[in-house]
Amino acid sequence: MAAAGARAQAALEIAEAAGEPSVACEALYIIGRVARNVAGDATAGAEPLERMVAVAERAGFAHWTIRGLLELGLIDRLTTRRIDRLERVRELGHQSGALTLAAVAELNIASMLLGVEQARAADLIATATQMSRRFMLPTLGFSLTLQALLRAIDGDRAGYDATIAELSSLIPSPPSASYGQNWSLVQGDPSVAFEALDAAWGTGGGIALGAVLPLPHRGLWALGSTVLDRRGASARARIAEEGFGSWENRGCVALAAAVEMGRQGRPDAAEAELQRFEHDFGDPQRNSWVAHLARVWAAPAAFADGWGRPVGWLLEARAFFAGLRLAAQVRNCDRLLRSLGQTVPRRGRGDATVPANLLAIGVTSREMDVLLLIANGLGNREIAERLHVSPRTVETHVAQLLAKTRTRTRLQLVNAARGMRTTEL
Repeated sequence: MAAAGARAQAALEIAEAAGEPSVACEALYIIGRVARNVAGDATAGAEPLERMVAVAERAGFAHWTIRGLLELGLIDRLTTRRIDRLERVRELGHQSGALTLAAVAELNIASMLLGVEQARAADLIATATQMSRRFMLPTLGFSLTLQALLRAIDGDRAGYDATIAELSSLIPSPPSASYGQNWSLVQGDPSVAFEALDAAWGTGGGIALGAVLPLPHRGLWALGSTVLDRRGASARARIAEEGFGSWENRGCVALAAAVEMGRQGRPDAAEAELQRFEHDFGDPQRNSWVAHLARVWAAPAAFADGWGRPVGWLLEARAFFAGLRLAAQVRNCDRLLRSLGQTVPRRGRGDATVPANLLAIGVTSREMDVLLLIANGLGNREIAERLHVSPRTVETHVAQLLAKTRTRTRLQLVNAARGMRTTEL
């Protein structure tokens, strides 16, 4: 690997001296890939790839421009979660006929949007799948894998089974067969999900971690192995050695390390690993299903060992999974909340959807109805008439809202809710 990098560096120097931009682009591409693989750090190859894109754009080399932008976009996926360069690859790829590169960009964008912007993710997966079938692109396996995951999140068992059957006929050996895990991960019992993960990724699974698609399965496998104390250290070390493949995997491994630190009686070290997890997944209110699932798996250990905020995680995950109508995941959150001695939130009799951040402090749907009307400037009597309840009942709801948000006035209440990024207000 290092020898290839050295030869590419020599070729770059010759190309720059001779004014050969095509050779320079190829050399910079190799240097970037080698730097990333040797250092084990996605950002290590960014600088030569940035130079390559600049050279390609000046020379009018569309193909090299797109290839460079795709590599940079994949680095973004692992680090900053930006999608602008992947979006540009998608656009340029369709314009220039670089359809494989366009499909790779579409599928990587979709994988980041699953469970967050579900409709757009579905559109991107459908486009990439149709294009991959029509032109027999090598991206068909990746697109079917994401389509299966999408079907699992949507609760479409028939569609899921049909997609897995097509995927298995296309690539009958792992890793395609391993993605039968998706249904149990999204819709099933956590213990069943882990057994499916361990069968695919554990010592008997036979899948080379570094050679598979950038999906979160191996990170969740490492987390499950650690939570259940089943070769967790080995799983974490194996992924670190063979490559994370995505920021989701890296984040899940950090959360697994936090579980281990907590078990060793080192809550401060657990909090430090938790910060690495949070850094990878970003704002909890914008997290994917992977982030919420990972927190749910880690919550009992965090509660027992005194780190993190396990009750808040479970409440936020419960609201998120309820929004996706993942009843099995909601039931699991309820079971865990009860096991931790917590009261399971009641839905209430209101019509409004309670955002996760307000649900986490115990706001009910009826209280959310009242809050929305307060934000619209209505007084208690007007709210009572609108909701067909007594003014005294409204007073009780307002008092509860003030207590839960730790505010004293209606204005403070509304401002506090807006400060928690409640978009309905």
